Amino acid sequence: MLVMVAPASALFDLALIGNIFFPNHEQVEGTAILTHAYPEALPNDGRSESEIQVMLVNDGKPLAGETVEARVTDGGGFLASTTAVTDEAGLASFDYRSGMLPTSAKISFHVAQRELSSEIEIPIAPVTYLNLQLVTPEEYQLYLDRQSSAANYYRLQMNAFPDQLAADGSSISTLSARLTHADGSPAPGVPLLPVIQAGEGQLIIEQKATDAQGNFSVDVMSGRQPGVLSVALIEPSTGLTESFNFTLVKSTGAHIELFYNNQFSAGLARKGAVVPADGVSELNLVAEVTDLYGLPLSGVEIRVEFLDEQNGQIQVIDPVTDASGQVQLSYYAGTFTGPVKIRAYVSSGLDKAGSLLGL
Repeated sequence: MLVMVAPASALFDLALIGNIFFPNHEQVEGTAILTHAYPEALPNDGRSESEIQVMLVNDGKPLAGETVEARVTDGGGFLASTTAVTDEAGLASFDYRSGMLPTSAKISFHVAQRELSSEIEIPIAPVTYLNLQLVTPEEYQLYLDRQSSAANYYRLQMNAFPDQLAADGSSISTLSARLTHADGSPAPGVPLLPVIQAGEGQLIIEQKATDAQGNFSVDVMSGRQPGVLSVALIEPSTGLTESFNFTLVKSTGAHIELFYNNQFSAGLARKGAVVPADGVSELNLVAEVTDLYGLPLSGVEIRVEFLDEQNGQIQVIDPVTDASGQVQLSYYAGTFTGPVKIRAYVSSGLDKAGSLLGL
């Protein structure tokens, strides 16, 4: 009979791995499953991978030859293998690839012959991105020359509302900019190129160049990865570049939008509302709440308020969303000219919300 024995160096390596991942395993009383994942967190991009080490011990001593079963219980993704046998150091390893759902992954482990179970959670990792462009030394020198001379031609100012978005893949903000000449006069008809420099999101570009007042805007749609979304505007002739950073926060499982009734397009719109500051004019608004799949959520309570100073009145008859996920409300104009910022947010009821999915 041929007996295979692991070399002493291999056994030493296995023991070393166990001590690194589970330095206190010798202090464990009774039989237990210990788990460790590296990386500990992953982006929900459907391709990032983590190696999970499982150690089976009994009163601090490794248990070899035990079959460990694993399965993904939440958050999506998949395991390269769902079973593994512990080695001489009591270790078994599993390779996990992340899913694309906006929730942490949970993987459970079970040793049937010993009726042992354990679970590990792999949270979504905060992620940011940076795009680089490599050019020839000659092109790089031209780039430096354009950047240094850009200040002599134009000034570019940027702002956005809101500057914080839910990482739900559908929240939208409007990035506004004003391009002026060095003397402060408007720079009309100048093309501007919006680009995403870092982070996850999309740009909805309708305007190609500045208007008569030097104004330019682009809609920014959030991605599903929490973190920073950096959007830049580039003036191609001079290379003038300015950036604006949005903060993407983890979604609560719902998405809310605020629209107004646009009489010129016979439908709902989300920007460009103009109201006379006469103290009496009414603008009909609609707040719409959906789940992350775009289906309406009924029975959700919302709150609507002025973000800065109050200028006018907001009237909400019923703050709870109807079967179409909507709340009807009205804005009555104030008497001061200038911008008015209104925000709506889900205040309660998500745990009781209903949708076409029956959730």
